[in-house]
Amino acid sequence: MKMDVTDEIRQVDADDVAAITALYKEIDELTARAAVHGFTGQEYIRLVKAYMRIGEWGKITELVRQVQDDSRIIKDGDGAIFRGDLYCGMMYAKRMMYRYQDMVDAYMEYRKDESLPLCAKAYICGFAAEAFYRLAQIKEAQETIELFFTYKGCADKENMGNACIASDAFSKQNTHRNLILRWLIHSRSADYSRAREAFENLHKEGFSLRDEDYVKEFVDIVNESQYDDVLGQMLCALVETNNGLLRSSIYDYLRRQQKPSPALLQAVEGIRGENEWVYVYKILDAAQKKSEENLLEFFQGLFQCVSDIFMIPDDIWKVGEEHHLPMDELFCAVPTYRLLRYGSIFHKDYAERDWEDKTAMIYRWKNREHPNYMLIDLNGMEQKVHRNPDMDEASKRKFVDTAISFYEKYFCPGWCTPENPELPDVVRRAFAVKLELEGGQQND
Repeated sequence: MKMDVTDEIRQVDADDVAAITALYKEIDELTARAAVHGFTGQEYIRLVKAYMRIGEWGKITELVRQVQDDSRIIKDGDGAIFRGDLYCGMMYAKRMMYRYQDMVDAYMEYRKDESLPLCAKAYICGFAAEAFYRLAQIKEAQETIELFFTYKGCADKENMGNACIASDAFSKQNTHRNLILRWLIHSRSADYSRAREAFENLHKEGFSLRDEDYVKEFVDIVNESQYDDVLGQMLCALVETNNGLLRSSIYDYLRRQQKPSPALLQAVEGIRGENEWVYVYKILDAAQKKSEENLLEFFQGLFQCVSDIFMIPDDIWKVGEEHHLPMDELFCAVPTYRLLRYGSIFHKDYAERDWEDKTAMIYRWKNREHPNYMLIDLNGMEQKVHRNPDMDEASKRKFVDTAISFYEKYFCPGWCTPENPELPDVVRRAFAVKLELEGGQQND
C-alpha cells in the first residue's frame, strides 16, 4: 500500500524535472548556509521534507544522526517538536527502504524521549507496529498498534504547535493504514475480538483498491490459521463488498493458491456470489469432507459462470467424475457463446501435452453431438496451426473453413467478416490465416 504523508511533503513525480531541480537547489542553499552558520531546527525539517519529496531516504538518516550532536536543537524551546518530526522522517525513510529491524531499533531509542509531542509518539508507534509485524514479533506489534490508538484517543488534548511530519499521525490516510495493520495483527495473533472491531471500523469507512495487498495478506492469514467463524465472516464480508475491483482481486488471489488449506476452504464456503473460483473452493471443501450434499449444485454453478474451462484444476473434474455427476449434461448446458468467447484465450501459451490431456478428459464426458464439443475440436485445430507455422496448406484451409462456417451457423449468419468487431479470437485468427494463404497464392 502506498505510504501517505501530507500534501506539503508528498513525493514529487520522477518526471517533474522542474520540481526536482527546485528541490535540489533548496537543498544546496540550505547546506551551504549550514556550513557557515550551522543548522536550526526548522532548517533540519526543511531538509527532511525536501529529501522526502525526492526519495533520498539515506540522506534523511544522516540528518537524524546529526541532530544527536547538535546541542542547539536539543536545547531549543521547540526542540522536542523538531526532534519528533525528524524521528518521524527517519521511521518513514526506514520503512521506504524496508529496514524493519532498523525501525524497531530506532523505536526502542525514540520511546525513551518522553518530551516528544504525542502526535510524534503516535506516528512512530504506527510505523513500529508494522515493523514488528513484518518481523513476526506479533505480541510487540499488538502492544504498539494499541498504543497508537491510545494516543489517538488523547489527540484532541494536544496542541501540535509547529509539528510538520508528525502532524500527519492522525490523518485519515494514516489512521486507515493503522486500522488495517490493527486488523491484520490481531487476525494473525488470533485475537479475534479486536480483529473484528478493527474490521468493522474499516468496513464502515470502506476499503479502497489501494488496500489490495493487505487484503491478500488477510487471505494468507486465513489460509495459515486454524479456522474460526470470525475469519470466515470477515472474508465473506470482504468478497461481498461493493468494491468490484477489490472483489475481483480477491477472486484472482484465490485462483493463485496452489494448495488451499481446510481453513480457507471452510471460510470460502460461506461466500455468496457467482464466481468460478468460489465454486472451485466449495467443491474441494465438499470433497475433503466426503460430503455429496450440494455437490451437483456447486458443479452447476461452476459450469454456468466458468470463463475458461481449461483453467479449472483437473482435481475438480475428477471429483465430478468420481461422484458420477452428469458431466456431459453440465458441459452442454454452458452457453456456447461463452466457450467461443473465452475458450481459446490462453491455448497458444499452454503446454501441448496438458492441453491434449484436458481435451481428452472433456471427450470422456461426451454422450451426444453438441456445438460445445465441436468448439473443442475447433480449438484443437487452432492449437495445431499455431504450433506448426509450416503446416500444410490443406490443414490450414480446413481450420479457416471450419471456424468461419461454425460462427456463421451458430451465431451470425452473413456477419462473419474480418470487419466485424465482435468476432471472437478464434475466428479472427482464422481470418488472419486466410489472409496469409491468399497472400501466398498471389506471390506464387
